Amino acid sequence: DLDAFFRKGHEWEAQLCAQLETLELLLEAEGCDDPIGLLLTDTRNEFYVHSPSFRPPMFPHLHLPGSMHFTKFIPDFLRVEVTTQPNGIRTYTWQVLDAKASKFSKESHHLQITYYYIALQEKFEEYLATHPEVSVEFQANPYGGIWLPSAPVPQYFPLLHARPIVEDLLRIQLPALLAKQMAEVKWHFNPLCSTCEFQPHCETNTKKHQTVSSIPHLTFSQKDFLVGLINSARDSEAIVSASSSSS
Repeated sequence: DLDAFFRKGHEWEAQLCAQLETLELLLEAEGCDDPIGLLLTDTRNEFYVHSPSFRPPMFPHLHLPGSMHFTKFIPDFLRVEVTTQPNGIRTYTWQVLDAKASKFSKESHHLQITYYYIALQEKFEEYLATHPEVSVEFQANPYGGIWLPSAPVPQYFPLLHARPIVEDLLRIQLPALLAKQMAEVKWHFNPLCSTCEFQPHCETNTKKHQTVSSIPHLTFSQKDFLVGLINSARDSEAIVSASSSSS
């Protein structure tokens, strides 16, 4: 059920935190109003910031409509490596890692981490612009990581490949979707809908029309595949019916 779905994820994340705490690599940021300021106070050369919360991104480089607003975002972990340059300036190289209690990584995981990566670039640049007294450099690791229970270390993937997809979603697809009336939008009800403000509408629509979204744990791609099969079957039945009538 839905509670078990989220409980499994929370338990895996807590297990990783315990491991990092044992290795003295954990920096807990849950509830902190200034996670970047917090990580700057850490004197270790490597550590993992857990559950840092950031204010909503604006994405100024994408020139989004003024009516679009985002919520705060909270990556599971930021892996931080600190080096000191010959001139004494400290460089903080950060990397986004997300804990997923899945058997394997999914495309949606890649897109989520890439979204965090784009938003965090904005936040680190914003921090330096608003804190001129801070003499440090921030660098983004070009690889994101997915931490699965089946692997001792995260699975890394290049963020460069998914970035155009996420930026196209934010700049083109999402504004077009938000401009539609609710009746025009294709919905797929699934467990992750529990935190969405449109969840009651989607659940009611799914039950009322008995759509394939009623099937538990159906992914978006599986739903589209089934809908395609159903439509093809209906088209075939229509052709057979038309042939029988004409003869």
